[in-house]
Amino acid sequence: MRLTPHDHLPHTADDPTLLFELVKLAFGQRRKTLRNNLKGRVSADTLEALGIDPARRPQTLTVAEYVAIANQVAADEAASAVANGDTKGSDEA
Repeated sequence: MRLTPHDHLPHTADDPTLLFELVKLAFGQRRKTLRNNLKGRVSADTLEALGIDPARRPQTLTVAEYVAIANQVAADEAASAVANGDTKGSDEA
């Protein structure tokens, strides 16, 4: 068998650290659904908006689905920060 790396990643996460965190959370407890394992971090509504059933188990998702979740969470957090007037790197106090 031969493994050949992609020249370009087929699914790129906007925030790879967030992707890693969400995958780790999803697999954090055995025999649990996404709804339970991601509770407090990703809402069932967000999963459903992405076409992902919150009752699915983590091992049934594709890499593309995990990347879609991470990218949506990153976008939601960025929008929330803008709405709250938060800016990263601001030293004003």
